[in-house]
Amino acid sequence: MPDNGDMNVLRGIPVVAVAVILVGTLLSGPLVPGVDFTKVRETEEGLGSLGSGNITISEATLPDSAVLQRGNYGAGTYRLRVPAATVTVDRYTGRPIISYGIDIDELGYSRNTIRILVNESESRLTIPLEEDDLDKGQLEAEEYDAQLTLLTRAGGNETVVATRNITVAVRS
Repeated sequence: MPDNGDMNVLRGIPVVAVAVILVGTLLSGPLVPGVDFTKVRETEEGLGSLGSGNITISEATLPDSAVLQRGNYGAGTYRLRVPAATVTVDRYTGRPIISYGIDIDELGYSRNTIRILVNESESRLTIPLEEDDLDKGQLEAEEYDAQLTLLTRAGGNETVVATRNITVAVRS
């Protein structure tokens, strides 16, 4: 059986843990300006923050159409499938972002995916748009007009690289 000295030490551990948590919370809060535990450190290569630097794209290709395909096994959803965009990046510095998205205004639907360029070894990139499910109750037409957009964010600027109006077909 432990002696009373050991018991007193064991009882103090939770008190010390709570004190450390409270001090950390107070230091990182608004009471102590200048202390920020959430800052992202720049790498040694000087890549900087997201969307920094610059980018030059010589070619961009967007698909001609997309499809809403009925789910399997009587599911009450339709899966939106949009082919990937492709871009040819001539050069870039920093950590620019390429964004690819679709807007279907009639459905109030919008989806984007981003690609952060860091140490890319290839100049021809494929940017997929993740598939998504829509409830069949939302769909009343056999097709919908949509707009695809490919843009870059670099050096504090947002640049539209390509846009295309497409038709999204609804298939059972």
